[in-house]
Amino acid sequence: MNLDTLKLKPNQLADFDPTECTALSAAALGGTHFNIPFNPDFTYAASLDVQGISPTITGSDPRAAMFSGCLFGYLPQTDETFTAKTMGELYASNFANYSQQERTDALAYTIPFKPIAPDWRSIVNTLKAGNPISLPIKWFWGALPPTVLTMPNIGDEFTLHNVVIWDWEDPRGLTIQPWLGTQGENGYFYLPQNVYEAAQSEQPFCLAPQASRKLQIISGAIVYYPVLMDIAKSLLQ
Repeated sequence: MNLDTLKLKPNQLADFDPTECTALSAAALGGTHFNIPFNPDFTYAASLDVQGISPTITGSDPRAAMFSGCLFGYLPQTDETFTAKTMGELYASNFANYSQQERTDALAYTIPFKPIAPDWRSIVNTLKAGNPISLPIKWFWGALPPTVLTMPNIGDEFTLHNVVIWDWEDPRGLTIQPWLGTQGENGYFYLPQNVYEAAQSEQPFCLAPQASRKLQIISGAIVYYPVLMDIAKSLLQ
C-alpha cells in the first residue's frame, strides 16, 4: 500500500531548492501524518538552526531535518510568505527570515521521530506498520532514467541524497520518491533489495507520534545539538 496520501511531486531543480532533500523528506512525512502540505524551505532553515549552522545551500543533516519537526514543527504551505523559488535558497535557508506568525503556525504541527534499523526486514516492517521512511542514501545518478534502480558499477559517481520510502509491495522493490518531479513512474522509483544494500549509507527515520516531544528535545540537545541546551533546560524547569 502506497503511504503517499498527498501525492505531491516536488522537483528540487524546478523549485530552486536543490540541496533540501532532507527537508523535503521530513516535510513529506509530516505532511502525510497531518494530511497537510508543508513548506520544506522552513524545515530546511529550521534544521540548520538546530545544528547551529549559518544559512547555506550545502544541505543539512538528515537527523536535524527530522528533529526540526519535533522542535519547531512544520509550516503549512498555506501560511508561507515566501519560498526558495521566490526569494532564492540562501534566503529561504535563513531561519531569521521567517516571521513570528509563521513560527507560531508551525508549532501547531510538531511531532517526534525515531531511528530505524537499516536492515531490509526492519524497513519493510516499519512500512507495514503504516510509517513511511526518510532514507539517506548514496544516489548513483548513472541509474537514471530507468524507473527500477540498478546495481552501481564500481567507481560510479554518487552523491548523498535523501528519499522517502512509501511502499514495499511492488515486486520491483521499495517504492521511493527522490524529489525529481514526475520523472521515473510519475515521481516514483523502485529500489530492489540488492541495490538498497549496496547504496544504503546512513540511519533511516520515521515519525513516532507516541514518543515524548520533551524528552526528545532534551536528549537531542545532550547527545547531538548542544546549541539547543538552553531550550532543553527550560523544559526541565
